[in-house]
Amino acid sequence: MAPKAEAVAFREAVLHVVAVIPEGRVATYGQVAALAGWPRRPRQVGQILKGLPEDTDLPWHRVVNAQGKVSPRGFGPEVEIQVARLRSEGVEVLDSGVLDLERMQWRENTYCHGDKPTVAQLCHTEGGTSSLLTFSTEIP
Repeated sequence: MAPKAEAVAFREAVLHVVAVIPEGRVATYGQVAALAGWPRRPRQVGQILKGLPEDTDLPWHRVVNAQGKVSPRGFGPEVEIQVARLRSEGVEVLDSGVLDLERMQWRENTYCHGDKPTVAQLCHTEGGTSSLLTFSTEIP
């Protein structure tokens, strides 16, 4: 895959994974990268989320660092916004931005297509229900 096409595919895969993180749960940057098919790119996940428009409906606030902490995204009010959004979904977050990752991390996720998953086959199982997302980008 050409570098530009790979970057577009990675971005698309990341956005699709973030879109299915359930309300009241969080995922780490590394977890999102791995589910998107590029497990060694957690920092790039952060860059993609940082570049989202302010009025996005994507639940970017559900992605935290591997220590279970809200990561600052520059000099704006994003940390306070992220903490407020997480709290509004029932996630207990300390004022320092730390949360109980062991308890709040989204774990009911799986790929459901053979040994080489595609984003088209990304499934999410929560409470006994599954939803199949339909996209066309193959994960390398």
